[in-house]
Amino acid sequence: MNPNEFPAPKAASQLEIPELSPTLNSGSLPDGQSMPLRMPLVNHSPSPSRLLCVSAYEGDPAWLRTVHPHQVAWAERNQVELKIVRKPAAAPFSRDALHAGLVYFLRGNADWLLFLDPRVMIHPLAPNPLAGGLASGIWALPLPEQEPTRRKWEEWVVQNFQQMPSRKHRYRNGGVLLLDRATAEKWLAYAEAMTLPGVPEGYYLNFWLDRASSDQNIRIHDLPPEWNRLSRGIPAPAWFYHCEGLEPGKALERLQMKGYLPLPKPAVTIKPWPENPEQEHLIAMPYLLEDDVWKSEALRYSLRSIKRYFEPGWPLIVYGTARPEWLRENAFQHEPSYPQAALRAYSKAQKVLWMCDDILFLRQTSEEDLDTPVHLPDLVPQLPVLLRQENRWQRARAHITGRLYHENGMDRVMDFSTHTPYLFHRDHARKTLDHFGVWHKFPFELAYHGLLGSKGRPCDDKADLESRDDPAMRWMNLDDNWVGNQDLLKWLRQKFPNPSKWEKP
Repeated sequence: MNPNEFPAPKAASQLEIPELSPTLNSGSLPDGQSMPLRMPLVNHSPSPSRLLCVSAYEGDPAWLRTVHPHQVAWAERNQVELKIVRKPAAAPFSRDALHAGLVYFLRGNADWLLFLDPRVMIHPLAPNPLAGGLASGIWALPLPEQEPTRRKWEEWVVQNFQQMPSRKHRYRNGGVLLLDRATAEKWLAYAEAMTLPGVPEGYYLNFWLDRASSDQNIRIHDLPPEWNRLSRGIPAPAWFYHCEGLEPGKALERLQMKGYLPLPKPAVTIKPWPENPEQEHLIAMPYLLEDDVWKSEALRYSLRSIKRYFEPGWPLIVYGTARPEWLRENAFQHEPSYPQAALRAYSKAQKVLWMCDDILFLRQTSEEDLDTPVHLPDLVPQLPVLLRQENRWQRARAHITGRLYHENGMDRVMDFSTHTPYLFHRDHARKTLDHFGVWHKFPFELAYHGLLGSKGRPCDDKADLESRDDPAMRWMNLDDNWVGNQDLLKWLRQKFPNPSKWEKP
């Protein structure tokens, strides 16, 4: 989308949204409770007032390619008109972004103006700030008083305008401003008359606010910080995050790695998806021979467990980087990576039973038994910890969890990555891949069942070494740490003595 074009209005958002309310406590919570990572969702009807949003940017920094699409998506979802002003590098603040926004606003018929700094990252579920109702005037975030900054600003005002600012004025940040039409008409004169080039933007803004308040009795309200959360402040949930400072990209990354915003979708190209499946059923097994510490023996016993305990008649393909010498040629297909194997398998059949090469069935299991997936506890409380893990699998779980939590509004994201057999349906598999992409160490089962909204059941029938003969256990994962365990190898030979039909004679 051209950033100077206006997004077409869409139907009113169905999201549950909060009213503009006092700040959410960002301090410590009672023992056993953790700080939420996004604002609570509250039912609210859309605002009848029309809102124009004006933002500005110069150049094309990498961080802007993340921030701007979120501004566009938010505007479309909340029926907000969006105008982007391209800011010349040397232009004074007043004569470009805010001044141009005020002029454009007063020429139109919107009721309120929202001015956004280009470094403001919008949360995916952020509502329209007018939804809760606002008093007329200007809404801006007050900053903690810093006497050196205040003194320099006052000296600048006296020197250039021969006036002393009011001591009642609270110095404010200009990253997010909200004002109504009547206020804008009064305020525009200050933006046009009181300007000097080469001066910090905050100086102008606060002088305009101070004079307008004194001369025109314009009311200035404290904007709650959830609508302009400064990234250098105390971490807390917000709708608008202001990535201020000289390195907005790093500020944005810090917010993402702390779990307050989702990580971006990886740039992944998905293979063409055949229009129709080739078959009704398929058992698919990804296999990387080079990393297999079991030297294909776990794969052999996994196939034997399928033959013994799962429904007959399902064709099976091992999608791997190399074929073990004992595996029949017609049961193997070469694929160079996990993503390629997944894309090939999910598109091939209407229903795909996805097995890993180290998973065993321990008792009779049907397709119906797999319709209800199993899960481990909620991942949302673990999100900040998972984001900091070195393990790529753990970070991938955090990526999916964060997106489901922040983009889909799921307060709980159950962990479906249990390393047990999964039954996937082709159509929803495609929706999942379109939404999340696919990459190495991608926890597809978590993304699939999270996006589907599966309820599932607790994973309480997966055996370990001690419980492998318990008749209540349905499956088992042959952990790499068990390689060389002679007692386990003896048990495997006794439990699965007969070759499967996929083994060479």
